[in-house]
Amino acid sequence: MKFINAKQILLMGLMSLVLIAGYYKWNVQKTTETPAAAVNVSAEETKCCASCDDETVVFSKETEHNFFANSKLEKGKARDESIETLNKIINNSTLTVDARLSAQKQIAEIAKNIEKEAIIEGLVKAKGYSDCTAFIDENNANVIVKADKLDSPKVAQIKDIIASQTGYKPSQIKISICN
Repeated sequence: MKFINAKQILLMGLMSLVLIAGYYKWNVQKTTETPAAAVNVSAEETKCCASCDDETVVFSKETEHNFFANSKLEKGKARDESIETLNKIINNSTLTVDARLSAQKQIAEIAKNIEKEAIIEGLVKAKGYSDCTAFIDENNANVIVKADKLDSPKVAQIKDIIASQTGYKPSQIKISICN
């Protein structure tokens, strides 16, 4: 019985490392592609609605025209790597049933997030924005919209779209613009 528990702990540790590595890769990619010329915005401009007083809009200048395509490509690559690793776990008959079920649940969660992101991106684009990319995890939603600026009603509109798809509170939603 000890041997099975040790395998489960090892498996959970490996899965955590894969997810952390994917997040780190995405975060490093985002940091290297996002220019340092961010503009500070006053609290008045960042409020999205009366019930939300956290900073939600980050203005940045993007020099690359293909930022959105690159971010979607990198997001897809990171997810593909995670799913590949999870599939190896599922197909490993030496692991416990619980470990393989956990990997299946993680793949299902990734698939749900992919679907939510696609819906959010489509709905935001339907509001007149030329491009948008969404990143959803178990605790947060980050959406980057192609726009010169967003006023409070537009931020609230985008937050409503995100909240309706994810069920997240406004404090769990961050909206950035990139032009």
